[in-house]
Amino acid sequence: MLDVTDIGKCVLCYRPYLWINIPKVPVYDARNTDFSLQRDIDSKGNLSVFHGEIPRQSFVEVAYTASVYRSGKDGRWNFSANLLWAIVMGTPKNQNAI
Repeated sequence: MLDVTDIGKCVLCYRPYLWINIPKVPVYDARNTDFSLQRDIDSKGNLSVFHGEIPRQSFVEVAYTASVYRSGKDGRWNFSANLLWAIVMGTPKNQNAI
């Protein structure tokens, strides 16, 4: 699981933000499988969980939603991004070369 606060730090640094319930984003491991996003998306929950930090230069499929809206008080535009899940498809063979 990926802690959303790690990803959101760069987005939320411009103003204070309070997380009441910090959600966890499932990160699945599709390495060494015959997983196809088009064919197997509904069965992604059957994949193993990816543990640890995802290495740089990995191939990862990420599902998210994004929306914009105006705040009720001052009418300023706001942006909201929500990570739904990630699937690690591949990692570099030689991570020392990164």
